[in-house]
Amino acid sequence: MAKNSLAKLRIPRKTKAGLAKEAYEILGIHEADVMGVPKIQPLLEQAGVLSKVWEYLAASDDEVARLLLAKLRCLSKSHVNALPFEAFCVAAKVETKKVFGVICSEVYAQTEQTSLLMAASAHPDVVKATIEAAVHPTGSKERAMLLSHSGFVPVPKTSVVNIHGGKNVLGGTQQIAETAALPPIESFIRNVSDRFNEGHALPAPEVVDVEEGDDDSEE
Repeated sequence: MAKNSLAKLRIPRKTKAGLAKEAYEILGIHEADVMGVPKIQPLLEQAGVLSKVWEYLAASDDEVARLLLAKLRCLSKSHVNALPFEAFCVAAKVETKKVFGVICSEVYAQTEQTSLLMAASAHPDVVKATIEAAVHPTGSKERAMLLSHSGFVPVPKTSVVNIHGGKNVLGGTQQIAETAALPPIESFIRNVSDRFNEGHALPAPEVVDVEEGDDDSEE
């Protein structure tokens, strides 16, 4: 069988520099503009957030996140990997530090929500394990906790203080907390000054009456 006389054309693989150049042209920015802005990519890498940064931005309802995602959709995955993260901030015309704040806010929110969800999901298993430990001869602490939780063992009234809507709830009875109005700071300083002066006041000089005509000198 004769070999095909037409050799297959090999398309040279684009380098990262070539992909970056194309990406800058698509975004309509210059590499020099990106080099002059504050860098946040090292911070994202150090925090382990860079690999999921676009996921955090996609979950954010901030307008800054929408602008960055719009620029992301203009590029292929190869182009995105060839650019520093600051390039998208420059293309979206937003400050890198502002973008960093949006990312941090979303990371904190998702972390808190994930922790609460994990705790709620594991709660039945924790309660089950606590009950199993309570029936064991060595589970005195677990038994005391469960008995207190069920109300079987009375809780000292002086040991529980809950605050609800500005009211103190102590031992099951609600007591409306009285609000004490503090005097102005000027009055406080004036009172302290007056007390200090009273405590350190010098004694009044003794007045001696001298009769007219008296003279100690002998004539």
